[in-house]
Amino acid sequence: MNSLKDKAQFKSSSKGILYYSIIAALLIISSSLYASYDQEKKYKWGGGASSPEGYPVEVTVGGFSYRALSFGLVRGPWGEVSYLGGDGYLPLPRKLVAEWVSFGEGEHGKAYQIKADLDYEKMEKFFDEGYELQFANGRPNEIEYYGNVVAGFAPGGVVVVWVKGIGRKIEIGRYQGYEVTPEDSNLYPETLELLTPYWNAAFMNNVNVVPTNVREANKGKKAPYGLWDSLRQRFDYTVKVVCADGGKLIGGDIRYVNGEIKDTFPLAEGEALFLKEEAAPKRILMVWRTAKGEEVGAKIYLEEVYSLELFKQMQEGEKTTEIELTIRVNEANDDCTLVIKNNKGKEQLVKLDPLKRIEIF
Repeated sequence: MNSLKDKAQFKSSSKGILYYSIIAALLIISSSLYASYDQEKKYKWGGGASSPEGYPVEVTVGGFSYRALSFGLVRGPWGEVSYLGGDGYLPLPRKLVAEWVSFGEGEHGKAYQIKADLDYEKMEKFFDEGYELQFANGRPNEIEYYGNVVAGFAPGGVVVVWVKGIGRKIEIGRYQGYEVTPEDSNLYPETLELLTPYWNAAFMNNVNVVPTNVREANKGKKAPYGLWDSLRQRFDYTVKVVCADGGKLIGGDIRYVNGEIKDTFPLAEGEALFLKEEAAPKRILMVWRTAKGEEVGAKIYLEEVYSLELFKQMQEGEKTTEIELTIRVNEANDDCTLVIKNNKGKEQLVKLDPLKRIEIF
């Protein structure tokens, strides 16, 4: 629907008339938000979007209250922000109203719509209180504040919203969109244009959108509906770092499979980290001080489904099971081995992501 003639025909059609009626209704709803604009507390924040790796999306219209999310193709990995738009002072969003195309779901892709009330009070609390940002170089901790609200769009219409700051991303809530088709609904013109085998194949076969290894791994498989809800499962566990040369952990952060990020490692040298109600880890970044006083860092990557299933096996269906993840640094401080165990005698080596493994810096 690229020509003015096509758009004119759409506008004069019965579907077009109903579509513009819906837009008019949304404008009326939106006006009630803006009517209270002057009374709302303002924060400096931008809106962002994410999608799982291998399942890109494009938000064609809508977004958060006061912040649109329709700014191009969104790709993974899950929780990573493809685009951030705007950074001025506005009220925090109370709603998410959007329409998007999810590619990789069948030959045409699928279209979804959502109109959800966000957990404003939870979001406001995070923005007001901020969080303590830790430093591994002896610099005093600082209070940092959140500056972004991010929506993740997964197959099946699953939407997760996070607040994001430097070294921190926390889930606000999980929401459900509903599938819409050209036959039974009234879609935004760009949605209709993208919801075709041509555009679905164009994006799915583009290595800059879907990496070759991801496309090959997903070949012939249906989208793993339900996975992104499973990744939200939480566990209690301890993380310990043991250096062969007697070095001590001094800082770091964890990226979790549910898209969250927290710089939760303690700075008291050698302390273990107890995590309560956290998702399984996806990437562990840590900094330690060697016996010679040198600071060394590492990024350790785990494949997200493997990590989730590993922690579920270790939990053995009982919430009270004690789980311990130990990271062992070798004598040369250039490699790490991970071992996981529980208090019931189960212990095993942890397999690292074969594509990323460990980066020492």
